[in-house]
Amino acid sequence: MHNISLITNAFVNCSILLCSVPQSYSQNLGPAVKMTNGQVWPKPVLQHIDDEYLKFEPQNFHFNITGYSCDDLQDTFKRYNSMLFLKATKTFQQNTSLSADSIIGKMEVLNVQLTNPCENYPSLNMEEKYEIKIINSSGLLVATSIWGILRGLETFSQLVYLETDGSTFVIRRTTIVDYPKFRHRGFLLDTSRRPAIISPSNRSRKL
Repeated sequence: MHNISLITNAFVNCSILLCSVPQSYSQNLGPAVKMTNGQVWPKPVLQHIDDEYLKFEPQNFHFNITGYSCDDLQDTFKRYNSMLFLKATKTFQQNTSLSADSIIGKMEVLNVQLTNPCENYPSLNMEEKYEIKIINSSGLLVATSIWGILRGLETFSQLVYLETDGSTFVIRRTTIVDYPKFRHRGFLLDTSRRPAIISPSNRSRKL
C-alpha cells in the first residue's frame, strides 16, 4: 500500500507540473533567432537595399563572363549553378510574403567581370574586394581578382531565397561593396596549454 501511495503522489505531482507550464512555452517552438530572407552574413562593408525585388526562373538564369576567365572560374559557375536554387529550396518558409507590386521584373543573368587574369594560388597581397549591383534583369559582379569573384559569388548566393509560395525565387535590389576588414588573417599557435617543439612552429609560421 505504501508503494501505491508513493506512485499516486508522484503521478499527481507530475500532472500539476504539466498543467502549470505556460501555454506560450509550447506555442513558441523553434530557434531563438529567426532565419532571415536574403540577408548577407557576415555583413558587407557597404550595402544599399531597396524594397523592390526581381524574380528568378531557375531554368533561364545564367552567369555571363564579361572579363577574364579561367578553369577555376568555370568550375565555380558549375558549382553555384548546381547549388544556388537547391540551397534556397531548403530554407524554412516564413509567415511573410511579397506583394505583386514589389516584384518589378525578372533576374536573368549575372554578368561577372574579372578585370585581371586569374591567379593560381592565394598570396599575402591578394585583392578580395568585390562589388555587386542587382538593379535590373542583368546583375553585375566586379572584382580585380579571382578571389574577389569567389567572395562575391558566395554573397550573391545568400541574396537569393525562396518565397513562401514554395516556387518563386527572388532577390532584392541591392548594391554591395565588400572587402576584408583585415588584409592579413592568421592563426594562433597556443603553446601555453600544450608545449610545441620549435621546428614545426617555424614551418607553420612560414606558410
